[in-house]
Amino acid sequence: MNELDRLRDDLHAEPDVPFGPPDLTAVMSTGRRIRRRRQVTAVAATGLAVAAVTGLVFSLGSLSPTGVPPAAPASAAPSASGTPSARPTPEPSVTGPSTPGTRATPPSTVGPPPSVATQTVRTGVELTDGEFALVVEPSYIPDRPGIRFALTASVILANDVVEPVIAAGESDGFDVSPGFHSAYQTTSVGRNRIPMFGYYAGAATRITGRTGDGTTVEASMSPAKVDGDVIILYWFDPATAGTGPITGMVAYDENGVRLPTGSNVIGHG
Repeated sequence: MNELDRLRDDLHAEPDVPFGPPDLTAVMSTGRRIRRRRQVTAVAATGLAVAAVTGLVFSLGSLSPTGVPPAAPASAAPSASGTPSARPTPEPSVTGPSTPGTRATPPSTVGPPPSVATQTVRTGVELTDGEFALVVEPSYIPDRPGIRFALTASVILANDVVEPVIAAGESDGFDVSPGFHSAYQTTSVGRNRIPMFGYYAGAATRITGRTGDGTTVEASMSPAKVDGDVIILYWFDPATAGTGPITGMVAYDENGVRLPTGSNVIGHG
């Protein structure tokens, strides 16, 4: 008999102690304990998984867009009573005049133009296409706080449309510094012969110039208001000054005293 035969005989042999009937109560109790242990294990595993995901989401949410956790806000300094005091509200910065009698320099940023109303002055000078007019209108040049308006030579057409012809104005400095500004020599634009024009900053009551033959002629004038300052618009009527160039302009006050010339540079078309 070999080992396999002995094993077969042992399996078919009667046990030394006979088995009794199965204890159903013990079997059911053991089964319930096994099921409860498995349920507890499953619940614990699920809780660990949820906690891990929640921790990951919290960690990602606390990062700044650059991936670096934001710095904690500085705590307010305690007041005398022992409670944190509120942070003071910063005062708005206001730019005022640097010295009495001078204008404040606004920040060098692009913004809306100063409050200069558009004004159209009809001269009564008839051109080929309509009446010659001077138009004062707002202007704004970044980093040029002294420039608030521009002067435009225009033609008022038969349908009362104001058509701009020549744009003149300062590009630097201060637009109402004493003297002549935006002087533009007599020139032809299309079918129209535009008279010499410009404006004077100061209390001028008389402006003269000289024609090509040396004759002194007087300019027509009209005041205009620009943001609290008064300027004198002027032009030389071709009926009295001719259609040639005008030179040697001089401004006088009401007492006949000669006023500052300022920048007497004349533009040409």
